Amino acid sequence: MGSEDGGGTGYGVSVQSVLKLSDFYSVAKSSTRENNRTMLGSPQYTVAERDAYTLQDGSTVTLIYDAKGVLSDSLYTEQESGKSYSLFDKLALLGVLKSGSGGTSSAGAVTTDGQSGGSQSETSEGAPTGVFSKATYKRAAFDEALSLYLDRPTVLSTFGLPTGFTSRNYKKDSYILDTYLLEDGSMLLLDYGYDRKSLRAAAVKATDGTVSTYLGTWSGQAKPADFIRPTVTINQATSLSKGMTPEKVYEKIGEPMWFEGNAASYRDAYALSDGSVVYLEYENNHSKLLSAYRAAADGKQTAVTLK
Repeated sequence: MGSEDGGGTGYGVSVQSVLKLSDFYSVAKSSTRENNRTMLGSPQYTVAERDAYTLQDGSTVTLIYDAKGVLSDSLYTEQESGKSYSLFDKLALLGVLKSGSGGTSSAGAVTTDGQSGGSQSETSEGAPTGVFSKATYKRAAFDEALSLYLDRPTVLSTFGLPTGFTSRNYKKDSYILDTYLLEDGSMLLLDYGYDRKSLRAAAVKATDGTVSTYLGTWSGQAKPADFIRPTVTINQATSLSKGMTPEKVYEKIGEPMWFEGNAASYRDAYALSDGSVVYLEYENNHSKLLSAYRAAADGKQTAVTLK
């Protein structure tokens, strides 16, 4: 699933990038695919009318063309946060372009009107930013282009934001998965492992709850011996307010490191640098932040005061 297309290197092929964001300063809306490839070289990945370029810092620029090969949209996806923006808006922030001189649209896998959910926001032309999307997705788009070892920023810029997060087993010290709601009501599950960097496996969860392997081997990753979790501070936790939605929480302090509990009722877990863990508890259906507490390595628990 995923093939080489028109001058790209094809999914699954690793190419060392020499490109920087400054190389895209001369890219203009209405420029042609041919001219941009001459200027930038062949893209690392190609999906239909989308050329994706991985930059030296791991960020991704996706140039989107119309049927005539004219640039109509673009996405810039940050490596660290995974958030996507209009390339032209990003360049405007850097002072390279005047604000509003360009725009992007959401990935072609989206089948709804593109209205966003949670903390996701969109430009007038539909560029996805934020954490989640309420869109449904075409399975055919993933069948065509999704493959193992793609880095997560490329997946986000190519297909769009996930519908949500889930867990394999809701056990302590595990990791989260990305989910994409498909047109038939099934859910595509993407497993990036503990480091959340590149796709190691994918599966489809049917409406009856059965899970079938889609890519790779659908078994959880054992925690790597050298894996070091990112941490948050207690000040970040106390900056949260009761009633916040998960999307607002994730936008403010980052995505949770794992879920703990069970599918019907679970807590978000965030590691602290001293080895303790902050747990966030939500109301039914994981809808609104209710309370938080800190669990020390020795098991002692203390309440965390929310605003």
